[in-house]
Amino acid sequence: MPHVAAFLRDKAARVVAMGAGRAAARLNQLLDSKSEHVSLDAAKFSLGVAGIKPTADASVNLNVEVRAGFVIDLSGRSAAQPMKIVSPQPAAVAASEEG
Repeated sequence: MPHVAAFLRDKAARVVAMGAGRAAARLNQLLDSKSEHVSLDAAKFSLGVAGIKPTADASVNLNVEVRAGFVIDLSGRSAAQPMKIVSPQPAAVAASEEG
């Protein structure tokens, strides 16, 4: 069956290639559209295909391994509830509470 899938892919590629000229002509028509939004989108796409595009926006780098030095609990707990201690080293916290 791989030969059937290859045949269908080739046929689809030919059909798309046959429409490429019409698509390019329509895109050029849209550059002169009365709608400024449509015209802008067509211009952006045309320039992007030509390799002319703005630089990518600055990306935000997040470091998931960063750990907070302090955790502030603003849950409004009562005095009867014990304070929660958040630590990656529970043994060290338990030892410091006993002293």
